[in-house]
Amino acid sequence: MHCTINDTDVSNGTGTTPTVEILSAVSCSLSILGACVIFMTYILLPEIRNTTRKLVTCLTIADLFTALGMVVVYLEHMIDQREYSHAVALFENMIGRNPEERHTIGTSFWCWIKCKPEDTDKTLLYMFLTGKAWELQCYIYTAGLYWLLKLRLHIVFRHQSLHGIHEDLREDDQNFLYVWLVLLATRVWGTIRFFIREVPDSGNVSGEMDKVDNVLKYIQAVGDPSQAFCNCILFCFLETW
Repeated sequence: MHCTINDTDVSNGTGTTPTVEILSAVSCSLSILGACVIFMTYILLPEIRNTTRKLVTCLTIADLFTALGMVVVYLEHMIDQREYSHAVALFENMIGRNPEERHTIGTSFWCWIKCKPEDTDKTLLYMFLTGKAWELQCYIYTAGLYWLLKLRLHIVFRHQSLHGIHEDLREDDQNFLYVWLVLLATRVWGTIRFFIREVPDSGNVSGEMDKVDNVLKYIQAVGDPSQAFCNCILFCFLETW
């Protein structure tokens, strides 16, 4: 597992390049805008206010908080904040990151776990238990529910429209079945980076993994906060009004 970042990658003392932060800030802004569009359509168009749309709205609230949280981190970096406060402190000094440290696995948005080169097993364990384990479960559960729903629709209701199955459903509600793909497409890059970082530091393998990780870092910066924007495209721009 690697903890260090090449000096060529660091220009602001936060473990990320300005390009990464700008990409993430733009993605956050688009998600905030997309969330507002979803909220406005729900408020202004009473004909779409069914159970499916309520679920989309609730998901969007959660996605909005994610984007807003990342904006706060970005602004903190912009003003060169040097002091970090923590509402929660766990044992064994594994929470947070000192400002001068450049040991990170994320794009500086995963800053609550210290990456300790001298104790990488513990670092991986804490990162897995506090984040990636839940993400992996989410991928599996949402994908499983998708296939179960598709199978049921095919077997039981293959010759019926969604509105024919239940009067509360609209034909465009089938887009809700693809929310798990949005989640996977936007969030999987950070998960891949996490497992890449488990590769031991050894010669050419380490160098190649660093190159791959550097590319994925930019994709993750765009993808992590972009769920609300992608859902806006799926549920607003791709619907038949």
